[in-house]
Amino acid sequence: MNSAKEVLLNKPENGDAKCVNNQQQSKKDKDVLAIDCEMVGIGQRSALARVSIVNSKGETIYDKFVKPRGKVTDYRTRVSGIRPQDIANGELFAIVKTEVHQIVKQKILVGHGLEHDLVVLELNHPLHLIRDTSTYWNVKENTKVRKPSLKLLASRLLGVSIQDGEHSSVEDAKVALQLYMMVRKDWENRFIKKSSLS
Repeated sequence: MNSAKEVLLNKPENGDAKCVNNQQQSKKDKDVLAIDCEMVGIGQRSALARVSIVNSKGETIYDKFVKPRGKVTDYRTRVSGIRPQDIANGELFAIVKTEVHQIVKQKILVGHGLEHDLVVLELNHPLHLIRDTSTYWNVKENTKVRKPSLKLLASRLLGVSIQDGEHSSVEDAKVALQLYMMVRKDWENRFIKKSSLS
């Protein structure tokens, strides 16, 4: 099985035949971002410790550790990959929140379990601009489970292995983006149809 990095960095070229509407497609691509957050525990709640954003080409455009507001009681390192030294000199939450809001504003936002990321970021993003790979109908159908994990989707739909140990918010954002891009046309068409019916 290929690694996520290999698949993400070695995507096949589309060919000249598909380059007719490059300018228009390029504009659409600029409207798509993928995001993922890593969290630590502060008492009974989760707090933001790292946030990563990638553009439609899978390039990391934002990746910052965040100093949590409160005493960390569980770094969740086994899953989050976060260690005390990562966040000791992290950016202030208020600054990160403002920066992320400016970056994602008016963009299609892709992610997996996005509601959790938006909660820890304390951000509201328009519902019509959210593309959550944990709930997309075709993804659910292909995996036969209601809300499949990102690891499962990466394995079944992309043929890559991720999260074998500590998570990486950059890698997870890139994988969510890949899942969206592989069904983008159908997803957007169904979204338009659903919106027109409602």
